[in-house]
Amino acid sequence: MMLMQKFIRIDTKGEWMGTEHVSSVQGQAGECVCFEDPCVCGSEESWESGISCYRINENDQADALRELLTYWTGIAMLQDEADYEGLQITVFEGELIGRGADGEDTATCTKTLTEVDAKPVIDQILQPYFDEWYDMISHDELDDILNSIKLL
Repeated sequence: MMLMQKFIRIDTKGEWMGTEHVSSVQGQAGECVCFEDPCVCGSEESWESGISCYRINENDQADALRELLTYWTGIAMLQDEADYEGLQITVFEGELIGRGADGEDTATCTKTLTEVDAKPVIDQILQPYFDEWYDMISHDELDDILNSIKLL
């Protein structure tokens, strides 16, 4: 019996493929970036074991949103609200598979629960996220803000 859980991720609007979605390592998406023949960059091995995401704990989404922001502000380097224009937050139900190349969860998708514009959500949480980083608000205060966001 599969244990269904909820997961969250950010996608470019229109690119979420639901149950058929698979993530790539560092955005390579199976494309050769070395231009060698035969390919030596490992593009065929650039697929994750499933969908890159963050697991939403029952009754507490703060950790998942915090991890999502850590990835998007630190690794993807989107640090301004305007950077999230054209992106969407996707929440889906599925089964945890393991860990991805950047330490994120990987999962399967059995059902898409919601797709919402990322920018309005990011507008509410990005500044408090940075405020906690600089000790302007407490960890608990940020948790309260992150848990107050209606995703579903």
